[in-house]
Amino acid sequence: MRRGQGSLHICVAEGDDGVRRILELALRHFGHQVEGCALGTEVLQTLEPGSFDLLMIDLQLGIPNGLEVLTQLYSKGIRIPAILLSSRFPDRILRGQGVPPNVSLLLKPFSLDRLERSIEEHRRYQGIPPFEACP
Repeated sequence: MRRGQGSLHICVAEGDDGVRRILELALRHFGHQVEGCALGTEVLQTLEPGSFDLLMIDLQLGIPNGLEVLTQLYSKGIRIPAILLSSRFPDRILRGQGVPPNVSLLLKPFSLDRLERSIEEHRRYQGIPPFEACP
């Protein structure tokens, strides 16, 4: 599918190859441009200011974990909006402690409808126009 008006450039950081591939396929199906990373260090090397519209990152990415990656990006001045993925969030994260601004949470497992709604919620929060796919 071609990028439509308002499509996003999304970085998917997920250590599980199968989950990452499914996310990439789903996001491309929704019309977005997607690049995947398997490691936190890869994310830190790949992201530059303005290079992506959204980062979808697994909390249990490894060392560094997803939250540590976000913290390091923010300390470098890369204030990328993100969706933090996990099958279980610690209470402190649910309370927003230590979570950078512009980060929302998405609990695994989730449906593709829920994934799409999360992205649309992100768009509304960031003031990005609604997605319109090209025919």
